[in-house]
Amino acid sequence: MRHIDREKQKAIEENLKRQIEARKTQPTKYVYCLKEDCPKADSCFHKLFFKGHKENDTVIEVLNPYLQNETECAHYRTWGATQKLAVGFTRQVYAMDEDTRKRFQSRCMKVICKTVYYEMRSGQHLLSPSDQLFIRKCAKEVGWNFPEDGFNQMFIVPAWY
Repeated sequence: MRHIDREKQKAIEENLKRQIEARKTQPTKYVYCLKEDCPKADSCFHKLFFKGHKENDTVIEVLNPYLQNETECAHYRTWGATQKLAVGFTRQVYAMDEDTRKRFQSRCMKVICKTVYYEMRSGQHLLSPSDQLFIRKCAKEVGWNFPEDGFNQMFIVPAWY
Protein backbone atom coordinates (compact mmCIF):
# COMPACT_ATOMS: atom_id res chain seq x y z
CA MET A 1 0.00 0.00 0.00
CA ARG A 2 1.32 3.40 -1.00
CA HIS A 3 1.78 5.92 1.80
CA ILE A 4 0.88 9.58 1.15
CA ASP A 5 2.21 12.18 3.59
CA ARG A 6 -0.36 14.06 5.67
CA GLU A 7 0.16 17.47 4.01
CA LYS A 8 -0.36 16.05 0.54
CA GLN A 9 -3.45 14.14 1.70
CA LYS A 10 -4.84 17.32 3.32
CA ALA A 11 -4.25 19.29 0.09
CA ILE A 12 -6.06 16.60 -1.92
CA GLU A 13 -9.01 16.66 0.51
CA GLU A 14 -9.23 20.48 0.40
CA ASN A 15 -9.16 20.42 -3.41
CA LEU A 16 -11.97 17.86 -3.40
CA LYS A 17 -14.04 20.00 -0.99
CA ARG A 18 -13.56 23.04 -3.25
CA GLN A 19 -14.70 21.02 -6.26
CA ILE A 20 -17.83 19.89 -4.40
CA GLU A 21 -18.63 23.47 -3.32
CA ALA A 22 -17.94 24.80 -6.83
CA ARG A 23 -20.30 22.25 -8.34
CA LYS A 24 -23.14 23.76 -6.32
CA THR A 25 -22.79 27.00 -8.29
CA GLN A 26 -21.79 25.42 -11.61
CA PRO A 27 -24.00 26.56 -14.48
CA THR A 28 -26.38 23.91 -15.76
CA LYS A 29 -25.18 24.13 -19.37
CA TYR A 30 -21.42 24.26 -18.93
CA VAL A 31 -19.00 23.96 -21.82
CA TYR A 32 -16.57 21.07 -21.37
CA CYS A 33 -13.07 20.47 -22.73
CA LEU A 34 -12.04 17.16 -24.25
CA LYS A 35 -8.51 18.13 -25.28
CA GLU A 36 -6.34 15.20 -24.21
CA ASP A 37 -2.89 16.84 -24.28
CA CYS A 38 -3.73 20.14 -22.56
CA PRO A 39 -0.95 21.16 -20.15
CA LYS A 40 -3.47 22.86 -17.81
CA ALA A 41 -6.06 20.09 -17.73
CA ASP A 42 -5.39 19.26 -14.06
CA SER A 43 -6.60 22.68 -12.88
CA CYS A 44 -9.07 23.89 -15.54
CA PHE A 45 -12.81 23.84 -14.76
CA HIS A 46 -13.71 22.90 -18.35
CA LYS A 47 -11.67 19.69 -18.10
CA LEU A 48 -12.21 18.89 -14.40
CA PHE A 49 -15.97 19.10 -14.55
CA PHE A 50 -16.21 17.05 -17.72
CA LYS A 51 -14.93 14.11 -15.69
CA GLY A 52 -17.89 14.44 -13.33
CA HIS A 53 -20.68 15.52 -15.66
CA LYS A 54 -23.97 13.74 -15.42
CA GLU A 55 -23.99 10.58 -17.47
CA ASN A 56 -27.67 11.08 -18.20
CA ASP A 57 -26.93 14.29 -20.16
CA THR A 58 -27.81 13.34 -23.73
CA VAL A 59 -26.25 16.45 -25.25
CA ILE A 60 -23.25 18.39 -23.92
CA GLU A 61 -21.34 21.38 -25.26
CA VAL A 62 -17.59 21.07 -25.82
CA LEU A 63 -14.79 23.41 -26.86
CA ASN A 64 -13.34 22.65 -30.27
CA PRO A 65 -9.92 21.11 -29.48
CA TYR A 66 -8.62 21.96 -32.97
CA LEU A 67 -9.03 25.68 -32.35
CA GLN A 68 -7.27 25.71 -28.99
CA ASN A 69 -3.75 27.12 -28.74
CA GLU A 70 -1.08 24.74 -27.42
CA THR A 71 0.36 27.19 -24.85
CA GLU A 72 -2.38 29.70 -23.98
CA CYS A 73 -6.07 28.88 -23.83
CA ALA A 74 -8.61 31.71 -23.84
CA HIS A 75 -11.09 29.42 -22.08
CA TYR A 76 -8.85 28.43 -19.15
CA ARG A 77 -10.67 28.91 -15.82
CA THR A 78 -9.39 27.93 -12.39
CA TRP A 79 -9.96 28.44 -8.66
CA GLY A 80 -8.30 31.85 -8.32
CA ALA A 81 -10.65 33.78 -10.57
CA THR A 82 -13.97 34.86 -9.07
CA GLN A 83 -16.94 36.97 -10.07
CA LYS A 84 -19.80 38.65 -8.23
CA LEU A 85 -23.24 37.33 -9.02
CA ALA A 86 -26.31 39.26 -7.92
CA VAL A 87 -29.68 37.89 -6.90
CA GLY A 88 -32.81 39.91 -7.65
CA PHE A 89 -33.58 43.62 -7.63
CA THR A 90 -37.17 43.76 -6.36
CA ARG A 91 -36.32 46.36 -3.68
CA GLN A 92 -35.16 48.79 -6.35
CA VAL A 93 -38.15 48.21 -8.61
CA TYR A 94 -40.59 48.85 -5.77
CA ALA A 95 -38.65 51.95 -4.70
CA MET A 96 -39.35 53.50 -8.14
CA ASP A 97 -42.49 55.52 -8.75
CA GLU A 98 -45.05 53.79 -11.00
CA ASP A 99 -44.17 55.73 -14.18
CA THR A 100 -40.43 55.10 -13.79
CA ARG A 101 -41.08 51.42 -13.02
CA LYS A 102 -43.14 50.99 -16.20
CA ARG A 103 -40.49 52.72 -18.34
CA PHE A 104 -37.73 50.64 -16.70
CA GLN A 105 -39.58 47.36 -17.33
CA SER A 106 -40.30 48.40 -20.90
CA ARG A 107 -36.59 49.18 -21.51
CA CYS A 108 -35.50 45.85 -20.09
CA MET A 109 -38.12 43.91 -22.04
CA LYS A 110 -36.96 45.43 -25.32
CA VAL A 111 -33.81 43.33 -24.93
CA ILE A 112 -34.86 40.37 -22.79
CA CYS A 113 -38.18 38.55 -22.78
CA LYS A 114 -40.81 39.12 -20.10
CA THR A 115 -40.20 35.75 -18.42
CA VAL A 116 -36.44 36.30 -18.09
CA TYR A 117 -37.02 39.83 -16.78
CA TYR A 118 -39.28 38.56 -13.98
CA GLU A 119 -36.89 35.68 -13.20
CA MET A 120 -34.00 38.16 -12.96
CA ARG A 121 -36.03 40.57 -10.84
CA SER A 122 -37.23 37.92 -8.38
CA GLY A 123 -33.85 36.21 -8.04
CA GLN A 124 -34.67 32.95 -9.85
CA HIS A 125 -32.03 33.84 -12.46
CA LEU A 126 -28.56 34.73 -11.12
CA LEU A 127 -27.26 37.98 -12.57
CA SER A 128 -23.79 37.83 -14.11
CA PRO A 129 -21.65 40.98 -14.13
CA SER A 130 -22.88 41.77 -17.67
CA ASP A 131 -26.52 41.28 -16.55
CA GLN A 132 -25.91 43.66 -13.64
CA LEU A 133 -24.44 46.22 -16.01
CA PHE A 134 -27.49 45.88 -18.28
CA ILE A 135 -29.90 46.44 -15.35
CA ARG A 136 -27.94 49.49 -14.17
CA LYS A 137 -27.88 50.88 -17.73
CA CYS A 138 -31.66 50.50 -18.12
CA ALA A 139 -32.21 52.18 -14.75
CA LYS A 140 -29.94 55.06 -15.72
CA GLU A 141 -31.77 55.51 -19.04
CA VAL A 142 -35.06 56.10 -17.18
CA GLY A 143 -33.41 58.46 -14.69
CA TRP A 144 -33.09 56.07 -11.75
CA ASN A 145 -29.83 55.97 -9.81
CA PHE A 146 -29.27 52.27 -9.08
CA PRO A 147 -27.18 52.14 -5.87
CA GLU A 148 -24.10 49.95 -5.53
CA ASP A 149 -25.90 47.68 -3.05
CA GLY A 150 -29.16 47.74 -5.01
CA PHE A 151 -29.37 44.02 -5.67
CA ASN A 152 -31.08 41.81 -3.08
CA GLN A 153 -27.96 39.69 -2.51
CA MET A 154 -24.44 39.31 -3.90
CA PHE A 155 -22.38 36.11 -4.09
CA ILE A 156 -18.75 35.62 -4.97
CA VAL A 157 -18.40 32.43 -7.00
CA PRO A 158 -15.77 30.92 -9.29
CA ALA A 159 -15.52 32.72 -12.64
CA TRP A 160 -17.06 29.98 -14.75
CA TYR A 161 -16.71 31.83 -18.05
